[in-house]
Amino acid sequence: MFKVKRRRGDAWPQPMFFYETGIVRGKMVVLRGYQELVVNVDETQDMLRPNTAMWVFDLHREKGTATISLSGHIEWGDVLFMRNGKRRRGHVLCALDIGPYICLFRTDGVYMYDRVSEGVTLYEALPYPDQVLSASMLNPTTMLVVQRERMLVVELDPSLFQRFSDAD
Repeated sequence: MFKVKRRRGDAWPQPMFFYETGIVRGKMVVLRGYQELVVNVDETQDMLRPNTAMWVFDLHREKGTATISLSGHIEWGDVLFMRNGKRRRGHVLCALDIGPYICLFRTDGVYMYDRVSEGVTLYEALPYPDQVLSASMLNPTTMLVVQRERMLVVELDPSLFQRFSDAD
């Protein structure tokens, strides 16, 4: 969790810029939008918990075309992270669906959320710790990660996508 100290005169919630990326006809498209965060503040511990992001821009692609939509709202919840054998709760502002997993980005690294076990583990530490604004897939195993001051390319292990089941 991010601990937040409130100062007199601060407006709660504070608006922020929002970025979304996608690939359309081989070109990267970056959208810049604006969102208002509705927060639930734990008065006893001064913790900021984003619950709903209003009017977020979404970018969808289908057959070489792009569609921009206002999604209305997105529900946010706490996520239990595992790192070095320790459990801690936190939240993410950027996620990317890559099929069997959902990539969750924090300032320190890329985490993988397993849809089956509902567990979250650190996949790879980011070389430059910073808030991830957006991420998109350049090809089936290469991910582009957009931070405030730089863009990173993360290569995913192809074995992530080889899921077997005993359905026989």
